[in-house]
Order: sequence, then structure tokens, then C-alpha cells
Amino acid sequence: MMHEPAVVEGLVARLATPVKPELRSGLLSSLCRLYFHEGEWNGDSWGTRPDTRGPYYQPEAWSETDKIAETLRLAIAESTPEQLAALAESMQRNRIQLNDTLEKLVQLAFENEQIVAPAIASMVQSPEIPSRGIDLLLTIPKRTDVTAKLLADATACLSRLNSPAAAAALVACVSRIHRIQDAHYEKSQASGYLLNYAHLDANVSVFTELAHSDDADTATWADVALLTIANGKSGSPENVALARKAIEQFWQFPDRKIQLMQGAALVNNRYLEANIWLATTDNDSSVAAIAKALVEQLKISAPAADDSPKIGSLAVADVIRSAIAMKGNLELGEQIFTRANCIACHTVRQDEVQKGPFLGNVAKTYKRLDLAIAILEPSKTIAQGFVTNVILTDDGTVLNGFITNEISDRITIRDQQGKEYTVMKDSIEERKTSTTSIMPAGVLNDYSTYQLASLLDFLESMASQL
Repeated sequence: MMHEPAVVEGLVARLATPVKPELRSGLLSSLCRLYFHEGEWNGDSWGTRPDTRGPYYQPEAWSETDKIAETLRLAIAESTPEQLAALAESMQRNRIQLNDTLEKLVQLAFENEQIVAPAIASMVQSPEIPSRGIDLLLTIPKRTDVTAKLLADATACLSRLNSPAAAAALVACVSRIHRIQDAHYEKSQASGYLLNYAHLDANVSVFTELAHSDDADTATWADVALLTIANGKSGSPENVALARKAIEQFWQFPDRKIQLMQGAALVNNRYLEANIWLATTDNDSSVAAIAKALVEQLKISAPAADDSPKIGSLAVADVIRSAIAMKGNLELGEQIFTRANCIACHTVRQDEVQKGPFLGNVAKTYKRLDLAIAILEPSKTIAQGFVTNVILTDDGTVLNGFITNEISDRITIRDQQGKEYTVMKDSIEERKTSTTSIMPAGVLNDYSTYQLASLLDFLESMASQL
């Protein structure tokens, strides 16, 4: 906390003299800690979703930042691979990005295993992934000794790339991390990167091929990707149709039925729920047994007659009046939450990676009437911290969404499909807010008033469980 020029001068001077390795490491760690200081509070600079990665809420450069950067560059050039790995970890922990550092880390990672994890972790924070970094990422699924943290970091980087090789590596990393005991948070992270992969539908042919893999875990997670495309509200109609066609073909074979059902169970995907219900009486006893287990696990209800009108055919006021007075079905409501793709931007459990507004306790704040209005008319009341931002970048790209993270030099914005984009602030041409919610109106138009009532029942039940 001693952000004084004399302190930095003293550390740099001591580092210039012969010192033991452990002291050198401590000196460099202290300089990394002093690279930024806490920015001055201006009343709204933290927003409603402050960055809690540390060591500062609002890291900003100060008078000695350039001197520390020069010292770190010199130390990087003089470090052994082991020393560089420790220094890279300290720089990452303090969110220091030096372009030449990443390039050197990536290069050394091909020569020394100790550098692989720091290099991948540095790429997570870097706005650009170097070409050699892509080559390194593609080797991660094939490595014999990997940690859950390394795999999670690799999925974060791979999910930013659009290529068949990156899509295949992303599936392979997710399947490997799920073989590791515990590591629940990293597993949730990795799964989320795959399910919200911005280029998911563009790689439908890759996932279709991987679904035939000899590795059962890889094949199952490829099925998860196909199910997500088939069930999604985004993606080109052509690619969605291709995913659905592949699933339909796979469903003709008992072993593939089992694999698809296992994939659906992993991420609570509802695309196949009607098929799963029918499969409970399948001639193949193995298929029937798994289908029965999933009917119970996923709380799949028997198809019931629902003669209530479609929401899109009624005036909003009539829908609200009907739904708040109607008793729905709790299990159906949970299915609708997934089927309507609410999970792309919302979570209802605290152990899940948080996305948009948390809905697990929403019924403690909003009454049934207010919940119905918020769902059907999302722009009427926008939750604090989730105002829609419209960003125009200097290359003409327009992004709409709410800000999930903002630091001194970059922001992360999530769009209405749940996809995230990181934008450097110096590339922003224009930024403004909108009174229109990122949640689109009419998302439940094809659902019935009974299904809306069931969704309201589900959200109300979640609040009582917390």
C-alpha cells in the first residue's frame, strides 16, 4: 500500500544488486503489487457490479507505473523459465499486461511445461490471442498432466476463436475437465463457455463429427453442443436445422439415444423431453431404463392437454390477469425456464456461474403480478445494473447488451443470447445507454398462459428454498 516514488526507487535499486532467488521473487512481487493504485472514487466508477478480482477495484496507472514496467521487462529478459513462470503468475494476479511478456511466455511454453499454465492464464486477460498462442491452446486437450484451472482457462480462450480446430478443442477440454473430481466451479465455467460459445452454430458440422468419437465423454459433450444449437433461440435457421437433423438421425439407434439422453441430463437440456418420455417404453431395456431415470431427474411430465390460449394471441393485460390467477405446474415451470432459453442470461442457483440478474430470490422482491409484467414487458422496469448499453467500435461493430465487467482499459458486454464480448475502451467510437431492455419482448409468445403460470410458480418456489 506504500505508493510512493521513494519506495519504488528503493525496490528497483535493491533488485539491481546481487540477491538470492527468493528475495528477487519478493522484490518483483512487490513491484507488481505497486504497478497500479486504486483509482479515485468519483461517485459511480464502480457501478453496481464492481470487479472483485483485486487487488484494486479500479486499477489505474500512477507516476511510477512506467518505471515499474521497464523493470519488469528487464526482469523478464533475465529470468530463467522457472523465475519467469513465478513472475508471470504475479503479473497475472495484479492484472499487468505487457505485450512482449505474453509473446515470450507463449514461446517458452513450447519449451518448458512450467510455463504453459501462466501463458494460458495470461491469454485469458489479454484482449488479443497471438497466433502462437492459438497453437498452444490446441495442444491442451492432448496433454497428459492438466489441472482443472488450466482446462478452464483454455476453454475461456478457445471460446473466443472461430475455427473447426478451436471448436473441437473446446469440446475436448470440457469433456476432460468433467473427469476431474470436485472442481465444481471450473466445471461450471467450462460448460458455460461451451454453451455460450459465440460460434456454436457455425461449427455444427464439427460437433456432428465429434459425436461419433471413440471417446465417450467427447462424443457426449459434442451431443450437448448439438442439443444446445437445436434448442437455442440464436443461430442461423440453416445451422439449427442441421443440428436437429443430426439429432433425429442419431435417435434411430439405441446407443446413440442413450448418449443423447446423457448429454441432455448433463446440462438440463429440454429439447428431447418428448422423446425421452416416449423412450420410457422403448423395446430396448437399456434405453427404457435410462429414459425412466431421466424422467425423474429432469422432472419431465407426461404430455398434458393444455387448452389455454397462446400468449401471442392475447393482449398483454389479459395474459397477466389470467396467468397470475391461474395455478400452474411447478415441474413444467422449471422446464419452461430452460426451454424458453431463460438460462442463457439468468441463474436460479447460487452455485452456478452468475450471468444476468439472479432470479433465485427474485420472488422475495417482486410479487407475482410484478414478475409477470417483467417477463412480458421487460423494458417497463429494468433491474439496476442491467441497463442496455449500445457500443459502436472504431471498426463499425455495434454491440448491444449489459455490462458484466468494466475496468480501466476494457469492458465486457453480454448480448441477449448470453454471449460476451470484451472491448478495449480506446476502440470505442460511441457509447450510450438505451431505455429498451436487452431481454426481448415476446420471448414467450409461442407459449400458453398455463405455461407462463407454471413459470411463475417455479420462480416463486426458488425463493422459498434460499
